[in-house]
Amino acid sequence: MSEDVVEFQGQIQVPYEWAYGEDLTRFFEGTKQKKIYGSRCPSCKGVMVPPTSYCARCYVRMEEEWIELPHTAKIDSFTVVYLPFVGQPTEPPYAYATIIVDGSDGYYLHVIGECDFDELHCDMKVEAVWNPEPKGDLYDILYWRPIKEDK
Repeated sequence: MSEDVVEFQGQIQVPYEWAYGEDLTRFFEGTKQKKIYGSRCPSCKGVMVPPTSYCARCYVRMEEEWIELPHTAKIDSFTVVYLPFVGQPTEPPYAYATIIVDGSDGYYLHVIGECDFDELHCDMKVEAVWNPEPKGDLYDILYWRPIKEDK
């Protein structure tokens, strides 16, 4: 894990568009076509999902290249939520997870569905379940469901 840590001297000034702006808008436009896009860093070659204007690892401007990624991922960490939160697509209890979309290096936060909480674990493979009427927002992917592995 220490190879991902970069030490900087002094201050780093990252424009506001690093988190919001054309890249995020373009990402949500892609979800209308049921596609997941990432952006590639020209320095470390990492792929961020959702795309950002600046790399979350080395803070350099991302390339304009957009990479279409699979609709599969793995759970990096998760929390089972038992209290209601405004704006969530489902009633509690539900699992909210940080997932890593296959082919990417960034984290994507979303709801995990169609699962027994006792069976959830880190590194579990999941796949996107899409809204049948995408609008170009966070919930175009309704939730991620565990992929049943053949035994």
